[in-house]
Amino acid sequence: MSANSKSIKITGEGVYDGGSYDHVKVIGKGTITGDIEASMAKFVGEASVQGPATFNQCSLVGKADVNGNFISDQLKVAGDLFVDGSLKADRLQLKGFVTTYNHMQVETINGRGGFSVDGRVKVKNLMLNLQVALSRAKEISGESISVKSRCFFRKPGLLEVDVVEGQRIYLENTTAKIVKGKEVEIGPGCQIDVVEYEESYHCKSKNSDQIKEVYRI
Repeated sequence: MSANSKSIKITGEGVYDGGSYDHVKVIGKGTITGDIEASMAKFVGEASVQGPATFNQCSLVGKADVNGNFISDQLKVAGDLFVDGSLKADRLQLKGFVTTYNHMQVETINGRGGFSVDGRVKVKNLMLNLQVALSRAKEISGESISVKSRCFFRKPGLLEVDVVEGQRIYLENTTAKIVKGKEVEIGPGCQIDVVEYEESYHCKSKNSDQIKEVYRI
């Protein structure tokens, strides 16, 4: 482990105090004991932050847990991220799974994998290919929401959510109580209690009887 007043670098295994830094780099297994702020952070392997974390840019390859709120303008996740609080980002590139125990607010989510959110997901643009474990949230709201489940070598992913609300919505393999949007398209594998739409509604699913009620509002 090496460090100076402006950076942290942990190679192998190490522990370092929280604080404000320019760069944080963990390759191996690292623990940050407290709140941390940094311009750039890179975690490869396993990392634990024992407090809230704020980064301008953050890249994770492996597994990380944050004991508090997590904020990052640009966030790349290839693996598993656990946040014991809320997650806020401008852009999330996902190849894995994100778990938060509060809300998640992201301008753009793009990738494959999934998420488990105890609260609401607020997003401007969501383009997600469901994979890995069951995804879930109480509510997903945004402008453009596209949830697909395309996986050739694994069991297709699933999404469970109470409410989906947006301007343009496309869903696959989703179980929801209410889907409400301006333009709504339902793909295969969905079970939805109520669809409410303003301008257009299409159902591609062969099991259209799984959509219980459809209303134009």
